[in-house]
Amino acid sequence: MAVTQLHATADGFGHHLAMPVAAINCPVAPELVRHLRNFVYDCTLGLAASADTADTARLLTSELVSNAVRHTPPGTPLRLELLRDEPCRLLLVTVEDADRALPALSGTAQCHRAESGRGLPLVTLLAEESGVSALPVGKRVWFALKLG
Repeated sequence: MAVTQLHATADGFGHHLAMPVAAINCPVAPELVRHLRNFVYDCTLGLAASADTADTARLLTSELVSNAVRHTPPGTPLRLELLRDEPCRLLLVTVEDADRALPALSGTAQCHRAESGRGLPLVTLLAEESGVSALPVGKRVWFALKLG
């Protein structure tokens, strides 16, 4: 089985050599958010993670996929991948899309009355690690959660 090397950007997070668990390639569509967050939830439970970890993975996946749906045109490619870093006992979830804009994962949520802008600060708050990196076409945004 292939090993994927996932590098964080210059945000100070470490490197992971992770084994692929599952991946989905699909076109961007609004209904994608529900399907992918439930897929990640089921896969996380399948890795013997706690229900709390699976719920967190579902929530954070929803935030990343929602951003991809919001910022890329319908029908453009999206890739979701789950990887397992066994030595660190981490689940890594990545979302790749064609939007070249790199979001800031640090910082705080916008005004409490704002209708958006809370997702990425939530990822930073709840994940063990998170990162964003440019790809030849688009970007990869990811987070890691402890499995045990």
